[in-house]
Amino acid sequence: AIDYLLKPVEPARLQRTRGRLKQFRAEPPAARVLAVATPLRQIPCMGHNRVFLLPLDEVEIIHSAATGVQVIGSQQIGVTELSLKILETRTPFLRCHRQYLVNPDRIAELLFTDAGCAEIRTRGGKVAPVSRRHLREIKDYLALP
Repeated sequence: AIDYLLKPVEPARLQRTRGRLKQFRAEPPAARVLAVATPLRQIPCMGHNRVFLLPLDEVEIIHSAATGVQVIGSQQIGVTELSLKILETRTPFLRCHRQYLVNPDRIAELLFTDAGCAEIRTRGGKVAPVSRRHLREIKDYLALP
């Protein structure tokens, strides 16, 4: 919503609202999202009676599970209340599967499996599946043919 007008509508107020609407439509949608979403430097994870922060360079894999969104780091594992979509837009992590994000700086190798799928093995030995849908994006990032 841009504004809320009540009857009787004042012409000056209507003009101001129309001006704001034109300005809003002139901005590309991506610019509006980027203006609001600041990049994360750490991921807040919930623990027993505590919240701890995992630095992005320690995180290897993030995946959605029944218990919530799990953040798997090189040293510890946590659960965050942030969604995969928010983490994808506010971190440099790549989507490799519908339920997985991977830290591109921690990728050690890409293993190809049957049926056109693949797996990513991180430097810490963690494994994340790569779906056929996201394989091209991963290959492009790694500059593979």
